Amino acid sequence: MESTKKPPKESRCHKRILKDAKVEHRELYYPLDEREVKVTRMKNIGGGGLLIMMDRPCETGTLLELEIELKDWARHHPGFFKEGVPDLDRRITVLAEVVWTGPAEPGEKGEAPRYNVGVKFTNIYEDDLKGLTGLIESKE
Repeated sequence: MESTKKPPKESRCHKRILKDAKVEHRELYYPLDEREVKVTRMKNIGGGGLLIMMDRPCETGTLLELEIELKDWARHHPGFFKEGVPDLDRRITVLAEVVWTGPAEPGEKGEAPRYNVGVKFTNIYEDDLKGLTGLIESKE
């Protein structure tokens, strides 16, 4: 399985923030009904991608469908925010491509090791991206 090193920090086009959030992911391939949904945690996120932890290394170029439960992002969404509607009622759904897989980190007691997997967004709804970048800018 091919694995690449993490790109140098200065090569990023987007600012990132440290953020722990739940992410559901599934590989994007046919037939669609045979894809297994897995749940993991995100370590950081930017306007162009994110870093998630996976239970196995992931080959560079693998396409993923991600559903991100990110707290406080909807208040920055230009067309969505409504008083009293919690963020968890609206996830960010993106298509992403694996660009690197890092070495395993030891799992907590009784857990398997976890791999750092960097992905870049290949398709995201424009208003969702505005909401996400608004959140990131508010955290700077």
